[in-house]
Parts: sequence; C-alpha cells; structure tokens
Amino acid sequence: MIKQSKLMLNKCGGLPKVIVAIGRFLAKSLNWEAMNTNFIHQLENNPELASIHSLFSWLDSYFHNCPDELKPCIFYLSIFPRHHGIRRRRLVRRWIAEGYSRDTDGNLAEVNGENYFSRLVNLSMLTDAERGVNAAGEVTGTGTSTGRKMAMCNVNDFFREYIVSRRMEENHVFALEGRCSQTTRRTGRHLVIDQSWDGDENVFNRIEFSRLRSVTVFGPWKPFLASDKMRVLRVLDLEGTEGLTDYDIKNIVKRLPRLKFLSLRKCKNIFRLPKSLGRLRQLQTLDVRHTAVARLPTTVVKLQKLQYVRAGNTPAVSHVALLAVTLSALRCLAGSRI
Repeated sequence: MIKQSKLMLNKCGGLPKVIVAIGRFLAKSLNWEAMNTNFIHQLENNPELASIHSLFSWLDSYFHNCPDELKPCIFYLSIFPRHHGIRRRRLVRRWIAEGYSRDTDGNLAEVNGENYFSRLVNLSMLTDAERGVNAAGEVTGTGTSTGRKMAMCNVNDFFREYIVSRRMEENHVFALEGRCSQTTRRTGRHLVIDQSWDGDENVFNRIEFSRLRSVTVFGPWKPFLASDKMRVLRVLDLEGTEGLTDYDIKNIVKRLPRLKFLSLRKCKNIFRLPKSLGRLRQLQTLDVRHTAVARLPTTVVKLQKLQYVRAGNTPAVSHVALLAVTLSALRCLAGSRI
C-alpha cells in the first residue's frame, strides 16, 4: 500500500488539487490498478473526479495556444523515461540539433534554447532533480529552481503523463520496449530504445526510417541500431549505453553522415574515435565525457560546424580537451590545415 501511495503521489506531480481529488477517490474505491494504468483517462473522464476536470480544460487550451517554437520542446520531453535525470545542456543541445531552437535576429540558438528551458521550469514541467517530494507531499533537497542554474532536471510526472496521452503526430515519439509484436509497423520522428526491449532485429526492421530524426538508447547496444536507411537522422544519443565499442563508432560514422548531435557519454568501452569522424560535416555537438577517449583525432578540424565538445573524466582534463579542440577549430575556420 505504501509503495502504491508513493507511485500515485509521484504521478500527481506535486499538484495539491490533483493529490486531494485522487486521495478522496481512492479512499472510496481503492481501485489502484485502474487508476495507475489509465491515469490521465481516469482523471479526465471519471465523474467522481469532476473537481479537476477544469484543470484539463486549462491544459488543453494552453497547448492549443502554446507558442509554435515551444510546443515541440514540450512534447520532446516524453523521450526520457519517468524519473530519468536529464542534464540541462543535453536537452538544450538536442533541441538545437533538431532545429527546435534556432538563431534569431536577437539571440543565438543556444540562448533561445536556454530560454525555452527556463519557461518549462516556470511552468513546473521540469523540476530540479536535486529536489524531490516525500510521502507527505513536502519538497525535499536543496536544489535550485532557477532554470539557468539547474544542471540536472526531471520531467514532472503529471505533465509527462499528459504529454504522452497527447503526442502530436508530427512530433511522434515511439518506443521499443519489452517484447514487441513483429507485425506492427512503427513510424515517427523520435525512436526510444528502452532498457526492457528484447532486441528483436525483425521488429526493428519493421520501423519506417524515412521520418526518423533521433534515436535515444537506454538499453544495451545492438549493431543493427545504426542503419544507413536513417537518411535524415540528426540526433544519436547513446549516453550510458552498454556494449558499444570502437568498431561500432566506425560503423555509426559511416552509416549516419548527417548527424548533428552525437553523445557517447559514459560508454566505458570507447577508447578511440575513428579518423573518419571528420566525415560528420554537420556535427554540432560531440560528447565523449566519461569514456576512455584520451585524445580526439586530428580530422576533428574538418568539423567546421562543431560548437560544443565535452571530453575527459575530470573537469581539468575536460577543459584541456575542449580548449585543444576549440583552437584547432579556429585554425580550420581561418583556413589553416593540420
């Protein structure tokens, strides 16, 4: 009962009105399973929860009138699993690679992305990962709630449930998890490989790759996950992926030449990046932090669109690596060759 209560409290996202309504409802029915599996549907349609129906009217109105530049950033949050800590910089750099945050007359894309992040924090859709909610509904931890200072965030559980229930077709996020049917044709812009997926290659080959813009892997790596049919793929996020090797990186570079964002962060079996890395002419973000990579190939100077690099295992090493790459990139842009 305590475990179920905590789960339900998390799903309420710390919203007092929702907590009270669900508490009263469950005190009468004790139908935890129905509430857990059909959370948003129950909240919207159950007449015994009429006290919070107006909340959904407001949410629907907000999303209908939401600024065009912010809406895809909101729906993008459903890529990340529940309670998964997300670094602010990771999210902003992904938005930039996707084209959701662009340069404008007044600001660079990165500044706009940081502004979008702060707006989502102000709307309580993103919360500080260093802060939490205990069983009494009290905020715990010492983290800041200021978007620009928030290094690590979580997606508010309530808003995540809402977002998942209303995924936009043009920004469709779909996941491979558990044991998937081989007969289902899967399509969308953002593919998530869940830790629970059984790795069936036949299921993977049923995916429609023509619209795929990002692949995010939370489970172990499979060589077939990098397909040359992913012709418009811009983001490959392999942070913490197990089983990835140097040989796999060569194949990734060969098959996915249009990447703008590549993260190998925390992939422990990556020791060296291939010289062919220079083929990724569109690459903007490269993250090899907390890998065994000690130096970057000289061909990195060919990456004239490279804006953001993270390398090394300590702040000092990361700073040196970043400085070296920045100087090389500047030489390249000035017309020098190494």
